[in-house]
Amino acid sequence: MNLEEIKSAVLAGRTVHWKSGAYRVAHDSVGQWLIKCEFNGHCWGLTWANGTTMNGEESDFFLAPLRVTATFRKPCGGVVTDNSYHEPVADAREAAAEDAHRYGWELLGVEVGQ
Repeated sequence: MNLEEIKSAVLAGRTVHWKSGAYRVAHDSVGQWLIKCEFNGHCWGLTWANGTTMNGEESDFFLAPLRVTATFRKPCGGVVTDNSYHEPVADAREAAAEDAHRYGWELLGVEVGQ
């Protein structure tokens, strides 16, 4: 991902990681763009002082996959939610519909989140 793609994704509410899920790109309350370690909270700039040279290769940055949560109603009336579905969203919706059919449940809805 290039710098503009990273910033746009974060501002749109998506999670962007650097190298692994342990490092997340953050935009703090004073406008700084940071790479933050989720384990110890340490941060460093997303870019060098020039604001354009990234601290990492474009190929080091990636979007966290979206999760799809499906909600089902069992014949007995109980409600089940399953958030194990992943992108692509269309495939996840199809899989949830197949699961509903397989178990004889009613598919109540599908929501996309991180």
